[in-house]
Amino acid sequence: MQEQIQKATTPGIPGRDDSESLLSLREILQMVFRHKGKIAAFTLVVTAAAAGFFLLRPLTYQAEGMFMVMPFQANDRTNKDLFENSILSHLEYIKSPLVCSRVAAALGRQGIAIENISLLRSVKCKRTPKTSVIRVTASAAEPETAVLIAQTWMDEYMKSVTESKIQKELFNVRNMIKDYHDKSLEMKARAEEMRIQAAKVENDRLITVSRSVDDTELWNKLSEKIDEAELKRLSGIQLKSEQINSEYMLVKNALLAAEQDARSALSHDDFYKQVVVSLQSRASHAAGRDDKAAGATNSSPEVESYIQTLLDARDIVALGQAALLPASRGALKNTALVFAFALFTSCLLAFLKEWLMEEELPAAGKR
Repeated sequence: MQEQIQKATTPGIPGRDDSESLLSLREILQMVFRHKGKIAAFTLVVTAAAAGFFLLRPLTYQAEGMFMVMPFQANDRTNKDLFENSILSHLEYIKSPLVCSRVAAALGRQGIAIENISLLRSVKCKRTPKTSVIRVTASAAEPETAVLIAQTWMDEYMKSVTESKIQKELFNVRNMIKDYHDKSLEMKARAEEMRIQAAKVENDRLITVSRSVDDTELWNKLSEKIDEAELKRLSGIQLKSEQINSEYMLVKNALLAAEQDARSALSHDDFYKQVVVSLQSRASHAAGRDDKAAGATNSSPEVESYIQTLLDARDIVALGQAALLPASRGALKNTALVFAFALFTSCLLAFLKEWLMEEELPAAGKR
C-alpha cells in the first residue's frame, strides 16, 4: 500500500518520497536510461559527422622557430625581476601587430599576399614554461609557406631589434660626444692656464748653484803639505753650476699632461662622431630610405668593429632556423572530444526532459 502511494505521488520514479528534495544518483541514471536509444542515436550521428569533417578537412602544416632571451649578467647577480620583465616584453613585442605588418610586407615582396589579420591568426607566439625560450609557430596549407612565414617572422623581429638597438646606441653615443666635447674644452682651458704659468717662469728655468769642495780625506792630505794660510785660501774656492728650476719643471709637466688630455678628448670626440655617421647610415639603410649623405661613409675598421660590438650585444638571439613540425589532422583526438561532448549534452537533455515532466504531472493532478 505504501509503495502504491509513493508511485502515485512521484510518477515515473519508484521509491522516491515527496519529502525528499534532492535526487539521488540512482534516480538520475534511471531518468537518463529511459532515453538510451535517443541518446545513442544523437551521439553516434554527431560523432560520425565530426569524424567525417576532421578526416576530410585540408591538412594544416605547422613550422616553428625559437628565440632565447639572454640574462643581463652571466652570474648569480642577475636581477630576476628585470630578466622576467625582459622576457615578457619580448613576448608581447613578438606577437604584436607591428611585427605582423613587417612580416606581411616582407612576404608580399616574395610574392605571397596575405592580410595582416589572417597572418596574425595563423601565427602563435608562446613562452615555454619556466624557461626564457619563446616559440613562434606558423600554420599554413602548404609546408613551404608555413616554414617561410615562421622564418620571415623571426628575421623581421631580429631586424626590428637591431633597428631599436641602433637608435639606442645613437642616443648613447651622442651623449658621449657631448661629454668628450665638454672635457676637451676644459682641458684646453687648463692647458692655456699652464702655458701662462710656464711663460712666467721661463726666464728662471735655470738656477745657479754654488758648492764648495767637500771631501774630508782630500783635505786631510792637503793639510799635511800646505800651510794653514794656503789651506784657508783653497777652502774659499766655490764650484758653480746650473740646474733646472723645480717649479718650472712642475709647471711644464702639468702643461704636457693638460695638452695630452685635451688631445685625447678631441680624439674620442672625432671617433664617436664617425660612429654616429655610420650608425645613421645603418639606420637609413634598415628603414629603406635612400639617404646618400648618410650612406656615403668611409668608416675606419676601428669604427666598424666598435659598432658591430655594440649591435651584437643583444639580449635575445634566434635559435637556428624555422623547421617544419610533424603534420597531423588530429582527427582521432578531436573526434573523441566531440563524442564526449555529444554524450554529455544528450544525457543532460534527457535528464532535463524527465525532470520537467515530473514537475508538470503533480501540477496537472491538482487541477
